[in-house]
Amino acid sequence: MTTRKIGSGSILLALILALAQAASAQTPPVVTRVVDGNTIIVSAVGSVDGKTGPKTGSAFAVHSSGKLLTNNHVVEGCSEVTVSSAGGDPLTGRIQARDVRNDLALIALNSPLSSIASFRRTPIRSGEDVIALGFPLNWVLATDLNASKGIVSATAGLLNDATQLQISAGIHPGNSGGPLLDSAGLVVGIVASALGPVAVADAFYIPQDINFAIKAEIAEVFLGSQSLDSQVGPIASASVSAADIVERARRYTFLVECDAGRQRKVASPLARE
Repeated sequence: MTTRKIGSGSILLALILALAQAASAQTPPVVTRVVDGNTIIVSAVGSVDGKTGPKTGSAFAVHSSGKLLTNNHVVEGCSEVTVSSAGGDPLTGRIQARDVRNDLALIALNSPLSSIASFRRTPIRSGEDVIALGFPLNWVLATDLNASKGIVSATAGLLNDATQLQISAGIHPGNSGGPLLDSAGLVVGIVASALGPVAVADAFYIPQDINFAIKAEIAEVFLGSQSLDSQVGPIASASVSAADIVERARRYTFLVECDAGRQRKVASPLARE
Protein backbone atom coordinates (compact mmCIF):
# COMPACT_ATOMS: atom_id res chain seq x y z
CA MET A 1 0.00 0.00 0.00
CA THR A 2 1.32 3.45 -0.87
CA THR A 3 0.91 6.76 0.93
CA ARG A 4 0.50 10.07 -0.85
CA LYS A 5 0.95 13.36 1.03
CA ILE A 6 -1.45 16.07 0.00
CA GLY A 7 -1.73 19.48 1.63
CA SER A 8 -3.89 20.30 4.62
CA GLY A 9 -6.64 18.26 6.21
CA SER A 10 -9.35 20.53 4.78
CA ILE A 11 -8.09 20.02 1.23
CA LEU A 12 -7.95 16.30 1.83
CA LEU A 13 -11.50 16.16 3.15
CA ALA A 14 -12.73 18.15 0.14
CA LEU A 15 -11.02 15.67 -2.16
CA ILE A 16 -12.58 12.69 -0.41
CA LEU A 17 -16.05 14.22 -0.52
CA ALA A 18 -15.58 14.96 -4.23
CA LEU A 19 -14.65 11.33 -4.81
CA ALA A 20 -17.70 10.22 -2.87
CA GLN A 21 -19.95 12.50 -4.91
CA ALA A 22 -18.50 11.19 -8.16
CA ALA A 23 -18.93 7.63 -6.99
CA SER A 24 -22.57 8.21 -6.04
CA ALA A 25 -23.47 8.61 -9.70
CA GLN A 26 -22.86 4.89 -10.15
CA THR A 27 -23.18 3.35 -6.70
CA PRO A 28 -25.66 3.37 -3.83
CA PRO A 29 -25.09 5.04 -0.47
CA VAL A 30 -21.61 6.39 0.17
CA VAL A 31 -21.11 7.11 3.87
CA THR A 32 -18.36 9.40 5.11
CA ARG A 33 -17.36 8.92 8.74
CA VAL A 34 -14.75 10.47 11.01
CA VAL A 35 -13.20 8.01 13.47
CA ASP A 36 -10.55 9.17 15.93
CA GLY A 37 -9.85 12.13 13.69
CA ASN A 38 -9.50 9.98 10.57
CA THR A 39 -11.91 10.29 7.65
CA ILE A 40 -13.09 7.09 5.99
CA ILE A 41 -15.59 6.25 3.28
CA VAL A 42 -17.70 3.11 3.23
CA SER A 43 -19.60 2.40 0.03
CA ALA A 44 -22.38 -0.13 -0.42
CA VAL A 45 -21.77 -2.22 -3.50
CA GLY A 46 -25.05 -2.08 -5.34
CA SER A 47 -24.98 -0.70 -8.86
CA VAL A 48 -26.34 2.17 -10.92
CA ASP A 49 -28.11 4.99 -9.10
CA GLY A 50 -31.85 5.22 -9.73
CA LYS A 51 -31.35 8.72 -11.16
CA THR A 52 -29.69 7.30 -14.27
CA GLY A 53 -31.28 3.87 -14.45
CA PRO A 54 -32.40 0.94 -12.31
CA LYS A 55 -30.25 0.00 -9.35
CA THR A 56 -28.91 -3.51 -9.68
CA GLY A 57 -27.63 -5.97 -7.16
CA SER A 58 -27.76 -9.65 -6.38
CA ALA A 59 -29.95 -12.02 -4.35
CA PHE A 60 -30.13 -15.72 -3.58
CA ALA A 61 -32.90 -18.21 -2.91
CA VAL A 62 -33.47 -19.10 0.74
CA HIS A 63 -36.85 -20.87 0.66
CA SER A 64 -38.55 -23.16 -1.86
CA SER A 65 -41.76 -21.12 -1.66
CA GLY A 66 -40.06 -18.45 -3.80
CA LYS A 67 -38.19 -16.30 -1.27
CA LEU A 68 -34.94 -14.49 -2.09
CA LEU A 69 -32.60 -12.69 0.29
CA THR A 70 -30.78 -9.48 -0.62
CA ASN A 71 -29.59 -6.16 0.87
CA ASN A 72 -32.14 -3.51 1.72
CA HIS A 73 -30.09 -0.84 -0.08
CA VAL A 74 -30.40 -2.86 -3.31
CA VAL A 75 -34.21 -2.61 -3.26
CA GLU A 76 -34.60 0.70 -1.43
CA GLY A 77 -37.38 2.78 -2.99
CA CYS A 78 -38.98 -0.21 -4.72
CA SER A 79 -42.01 -2.28 -3.78
CA GLU A 80 -41.41 -4.58 -6.77
CA VAL A 81 -38.22 -5.68 -8.51
CA THR A 82 -37.19 -7.69 -11.54
CA VAL A 83 -35.02 -10.73 -10.89
CA SER A 84 -33.33 -13.14 -13.27
CA SER A 85 -30.83 -15.97 -13.01
CA ALA A 86 -27.91 -16.36 -15.39
CA GLY A 87 -29.51 -17.05 -18.76
CA GLY A 88 -32.99 -17.24 -17.23
CA ASP A 89 -36.16 -15.31 -17.98
CA PRO A 90 -36.92 -12.26 -15.83
CA LEU A 91 -39.42 -12.61 -13.00
CA THR A 92 -41.28 -10.01 -10.96
CA GLY A 93 -40.80 -10.08 -7.22
CA ARG A 94 -42.35 -7.99 -4.46
CA ILE A 95 -40.58 -6.81 -1.33
CA GLN A 96 -42.09 -8.85 1.50
CA ALA A 97 -40.01 -7.57 4.41
CA ARG A 98 -37.09 -5.30 5.28
CA ASP A 99 -34.55 -5.07 8.09
CA VAL A 100 -33.19 -1.57 7.57
CA ARG A 101 -30.85 -1.70 10.55
CA ASN A 102 -29.03 -4.80 9.28
CA ASP A 103 -29.49 -3.92 5.59
CA LEU A 104 -31.50 -7.00 4.65
CA ALA A 105 -34.62 -7.49 2.54
CA LEU A 106 -36.80 -10.43 1.52
CA ILE A 107 -38.12 -10.74 -2.04
CA ALA A 108 -41.16 -12.92 -2.72
CA LEU A 109 -41.71 -14.52 -6.13
CA ASN A 110 -44.99 -15.98 -7.35
CA SER A 111 -43.40 -19.27 -8.31
CA PRO A 112 -41.68 -22.00 -6.26
CA LEU A 113 -37.93 -22.56 -6.47
CA SER A 114 -36.30 -25.93 -7.04
CA SER A 115 -32.86 -24.96 -5.74
CA ILE A 116 -32.07 -22.96 -2.60
CA ALA A 117 -28.90 -22.09 -0.69
CA SER A 118 -27.86 -23.96 2.43
CA PHE A 119 -26.54 -22.12 5.48
CA ARG A 120 -23.54 -23.17 7.54
CA ARG A 121 -24.35 -24.43 11.05
CA THR A 122 -21.27 -23.02 12.78
CA PRO A 123 -19.69 -19.53 12.62
CA ILE A 124 -16.84 -19.16 10.16
CA ARG A 125 -13.35 -18.38 11.47
CA SER A 126 -10.72 -15.88 10.42
CA GLY A 127 -8.47 -17.28 7.71
CA GLU A 128 -11.05 -19.59 6.15
CA ASP A 129 -11.56 -19.49 2.39
CA VAL A 130 -14.69 -17.82 1.00
CA ILE A 131 -16.24 -17.16 -2.41
CA ALA A 132 -18.34 -14.07 -3.15
CA LEU A 133 -20.95 -14.54 -5.87
CA GLY A 134 -23.15 -12.07 -7.73
CA PHE A 135 -23.65 -9.92 -10.78
CA PRO A 136 -21.25 -6.96 -10.51
CA LEU A 137 -21.06 -4.26 -13.19
CA ASN A 138 -23.60 -6.19 -15.23
CA TRP A 139 -23.82 -3.45 -17.86
CA VAL A 140 -20.09 -3.95 -18.61
CA LEU A 141 -19.06 -7.44 -17.53
CA ALA A 142 -20.40 -10.82 -18.60
CA THR A 143 -24.02 -11.49 -17.67
CA ASP A 144 -22.96 -14.85 -16.24
CA LEU A 145 -22.62 -15.33 -12.48
CA ASN A 146 -19.37 -13.74 -11.28
CA ALA A 147 -17.21 -15.41 -8.63
CA SER A 148 -14.36 -14.02 -6.51
CA LYS A 149 -12.23 -15.95 -4.00
CA GLY A 150 -10.68 -14.66 -0.79
CA ILE A 151 -10.51 -15.30 2.93
CA VAL A 152 -12.23 -14.09 6.07
CA SER A 153 -9.86 -11.36 7.22
CA ALA A 154 -11.68 -10.69 10.50
CA THR A 155 -14.87 -11.85 12.21
CA ALA A 156 -16.01 -8.27 12.84
CA GLY A 157 -16.64 -5.41 10.46
CA LEU A 158 -15.96 -1.70 10.45
CA LEU A 159 -15.64 -0.21 13.95
CA ASN A 160 -15.69 -3.75 15.32
CA ASP A 161 -19.24 -4.35 14.06
CA ALA A 162 -20.10 -7.85 15.34
CA THR A 163 -22.86 -8.31 12.76
CA GLN A 164 -20.39 -8.36 9.86
CA LEU A 165 -17.38 -10.19 8.49
CA GLN A 166 -14.38 -8.53 6.86
CA ILE A 167 -13.37 -10.37 3.69
CA SER A 168 -10.65 -10.08 1.06
CA ALA A 169 -12.73 -11.47 -1.83
CA GLY A 170 -13.02 -8.77 -4.49
CA ILE A 171 -16.44 -7.16 -4.82
CA HIS A 172 -17.78 -4.41 -7.06
CA PRO A 173 -21.01 -2.45 -7.69
CA GLY A 174 -23.74 -5.04 -8.23
CA ASN A 175 -22.32 -7.64 -5.81
CA SER A 176 -24.53 -6.41 -2.94
CA GLY A 177 -26.98 -9.03 -1.74
CA GLY A 178 -25.08 -11.96 -3.23
CA PRO A 179 -24.13 -15.00 -1.13
CA LEU A 180 -20.76 -15.40 0.55
CA LEU A 181 -19.97 -19.11 0.64
CA ASP A 182 -17.39 -21.20 2.49
CA SER A 183 -15.22 -23.94 0.96
CA ALA A 184 -18.13 -26.39 1.21
CA GLY A 185 -20.50 -24.06 -0.64
CA LEU A 186 -22.50 -23.11 2.46
CA VAL A 187 -23.73 -19.58 3.15
CA VAL A 188 -21.68 -17.71 5.74
CA GLY A 189 -22.64 -14.17 4.81
CA ILE A 190 -24.37 -11.70 2.49
CA VAL A 191 -22.07 -9.37 0.54
CA ALA A 192 -22.76 -5.78 1.58
CA SER A 193 -20.08 -3.08 1.29
CA ALA A 194 -16.49 -2.05 0.63
CA LEU A 195 -14.06 0.29 2.37
CA GLY A 196 -13.23 3.33 0.26
CA PRO A 197 -10.58 6.06 0.62
CA VAL A 198 -9.13 6.62 4.08
CA ALA A 199 -7.60 9.87 5.25
CA VAL A 200 -5.15 9.63 8.15
CA ALA A 201 -3.64 13.01 9.07
CA ASP A 202 -2.19 14.26 5.77
CA ALA A 203 -1.90 10.80 4.23
CA PHE A 204 -4.40 9.51 1.68
CA TYR A 205 -4.84 5.74 1.40
CA ILE A 206 -6.72 3.66 -1.15
CA PRO A 207 -7.56 0.43 0.74
CA GLN A 208 -7.42 -2.81 -1.18
CA ASP A 209 -9.47 -5.95 -0.55
CA ILE A 210 -11.19 -4.60 2.58
CA ASN A 211 -14.78 -5.61 2.06
CA PHE A 212 -17.68 -6.58 4.31
CA ALA A 213 -20.49 -9.12 4.45
CA ILE A 214 -23.40 -9.46 6.86
CA LYS A 215 -23.04 -12.60 8.93
CA ALA A 216 -25.30 -15.53 8.03
CA GLU A 217 -26.50 -15.75 11.64
CA ILE A 218 -27.99 -12.25 11.36
CA ALA A 219 -29.78 -13.23 8.16
CA GLU A 220 -31.20 -16.37 9.75
CA VAL A 221 -32.71 -14.31 12.57
CA PHE A 222 -34.33 -12.07 9.94
CA LEU A 223 -35.71 -15.09 8.08
CA GLY A 224 -37.03 -16.50 11.35
CA SER A 225 -38.91 -13.25 11.96
CA GLN A 226 -40.77 -14.03 8.72
CA SER A 227 -41.54 -17.60 9.86
CA LEU A 228 -39.02 -19.02 7.40
CA ASP A 229 -36.60 -21.78 8.35
CA SER A 230 -33.32 -21.65 6.50
CA GLN A 231 -31.92 -24.81 4.96
CA VAL A 232 -28.72 -25.81 6.73
CA GLY A 233 -25.86 -28.02 5.63
CA PRO A 234 -24.23 -30.86 7.60
CA ILE A 235 -21.96 -29.95 10.52
CA ALA A 236 -18.93 -31.66 8.97
CA SER A 237 -19.00 -30.61 5.33
CA ALA A 238 -16.25 -31.62 2.95
CA SER A 239 -14.58 -28.98 0.83
CA VAL A 240 -15.79 -28.67 -2.76
CA SER A 241 -13.93 -27.27 -5.74
CA ALA A 242 -14.62 -23.61 -6.47
CA ALA A 243 -15.89 -24.55 -9.92
CA ASP A 244 -18.46 -26.95 -8.45
CA ILE A 245 -19.54 -24.35 -5.87
CA VAL A 246 -20.15 -21.78 -8.60
CA GLU A 247 -22.03 -24.30 -10.73
CA ARG A 248 -24.38 -25.11 -7.86
CA ALA A 249 -24.84 -21.46 -6.90
CA ARG A 250 -25.79 -20.61 -10.47
CA ARG A 251 -29.14 -22.28 -9.81
CA TYR A 252 -30.08 -20.12 -6.82
CA THR A 253 -28.33 -16.76 -7.34
CA PHE A 254 -30.19 -13.94 -9.10
CA LEU A 255 -29.64 -10.51 -10.61
CA VAL A 256 -31.95 -7.89 -9.04
CA GLU A 257 -33.11 -4.69 -10.75
CA CYS A 258 -34.89 -1.95 -8.80
CA ASP A 259 -36.22 0.94 -10.88
CA ALA A 260 -37.25 3.27 -8.06
CA GLY A 261 -37.54 6.27 -10.37
CA ARG A 262 -40.06 4.56 -12.63
CA GLN A 263 -42.10 3.30 -9.67
CA ARG A 264 -42.31 6.83 -8.27
CA LYS A 265 -43.68 8.05 -11.61
CA VAL A 266 -46.26 5.27 -11.80
CA ALA A 267 -47.36 5.99 -8.22
CA SER A 268 -47.99 9.68 -8.96
CA PRO A 269 -51.19 10.52 -10.90
CA LEU A 270 -49.52 13.74 -12.13
CA ALA A 271 -46.40 12.03 -13.45
CA ARG A 272 -45.64 12.22 -17.15
CA GLU A 273 -43.26 10.13 -19.21
